[in-house]
Amino acid sequence: MPKEKTTSERKKGSSGVEQTTLFKPDNKAQPDISFENELWDAAVRLRGNIAPADYKHYVLPLLFLHYLSLKYERRHKQLELLVREKGSEYFTNDPKVARGILNDQDEYKREGAYIIPEQARWDYLVRHAQDDDIKLKLDRAMELLEKTYPEFRGILPKIYAGSNISHENVTGLINLFSRDIFKADTGRESDVLGRVYEYFITNFASTEGTRGGEFFTPRSIVKLLVAMMEPKEGKVFDPACGSGGMFVQSARFVENHKKNPNSEISVYGQEKTAETRNYFKNGASPKSHTSRKIKKGNKYGNI
Repeated sequence: MPKEKTTSERKKGSSGVEQTTLFKPDNKAQPDISFENELWDAAVRLRGNIAPADYKHYVLPLLFLHYLSLKYERRHKQLELLVREKGSEYFTNDPKVARGILNDQDEYKREGAYIIPEQARWDYLVRHAQDDDIKLKLDRAMELLEKTYPEFRGILPKIYAGSNISHENVTGLINLFSRDIFKADTGRESDVLGRVYEYFITNFASTEGTRGGEFFTPRSIVKLLVAMMEPKEGKVFDPACGSGGMFVQSARFVENHKKNPNSEISVYGQEKTAETRNYFKNGASPKSHTSRKIKKGNKYGNI
């Protein structure tokens, strides 16, 4: 029987160095997302520089950084309109008061956003994407956000400057993720990050014979489970929550029944992989999951 092609195969070159040959993933293996081609382009840019199993460690932080900036920009524009709108509780003719509102951290956090420092904003990185030190600028952006918001520690790795990825390919990744297709609707950031995560562990981590202990439940199965459970109210618990797919689908189920998931459900979960857990906790808008407790744990490891 002929050998089935996998996403990548390793072979020794004449120099003895391992090389990776990529094959475009079978559609059957891909999560239900609309930007497979863009993610494949990202993988091609990383090819030969890092191991396929590590692609997600370079892609997810960039997307997370992008979504933090998007949420900040949306809330900032909303507040700018409110301070000028007569009849709004934020309306003011005093420029000093207006600046205070626009720089009030609480006004952003209540909408699931953060005030992003200038040098960590996505538009700043896009403007400087062609700079020779763009990899260093990326690491500085990650470091700046960690210092400003300690809850981001562990999910914004400073790995770009020390990587083998070329300056041109880093520029290409920034431009790639600036496309409109990656501008998720408000509240869907966690869903998009989770599905990108699924794409990479399905198509690349598995090429080394294992998924590094990482598994995920296909989105279609999660939707079926949620439809069977009918979580219209109360608590939703997932003992191996991964990137939060069960919670995202539960919130959508409630919304589809014309109710507000903020007031109807609370979500609880545990996940052994810190990186995955933190992406969900900090990537999802609190408006989508007002009451949520996600802790580190490995329930199945205790069975």
